[in-house]
Amino acid sequence: MKVVQVVNTIVTAVGTSTNVNTFDDSIPTTAELTTDLMTLTITPKSALNKLKIEIVCNIERTAGIGQSTCALFQDSIANAIAAVGWGDSSAYMIPIVFTHYMVSGTTNSSTFKVRAGSNNGGTITFNGIESSRRFGGVMASSITITEYEG
Repeated sequence: MKVVQVVNTIVTAVGTSTNVNTFDDSIPTTAELTTDLMTLTITPKSALNKLKIEIVCNIERTAGIGQSTCALFQDSIANAIAAVGWGDSSAYMIPIVFTHYMVSGTTNSSTFKVRAGSNNGGTITFNGIESSRRFGGVMASSITITEYEG
């Protein structure tokens, strides 16, 4: 497959989220996960082209908050287009890495957003621990979108 374009954002800033979402067999929504941790916009060259969206999200969560979710949203669509979850009662940092494939479906600009939360509403820290930066600002999360010729 021929690569048409690659767009990328690298985020080193610390962020937090106290969003509460269900951890069940329902699709995560923007009503549950309201804080954008990362965003990236792409304007596909063809509506028939394929997009490979790669997410690297460094997340730490407070102890005892149960299950957590990291989800990918597109534009103003309320339902996530991809999501991953993890859970136990410990506090620790984990790199969340996942990939989503889709047909672009448009040649209009489209914005992808990464959001996170937990089912008990504890604090999720993005690119840090306990709401503070770690590693002098070199810890990075990212979104990379590669457009392939359809």
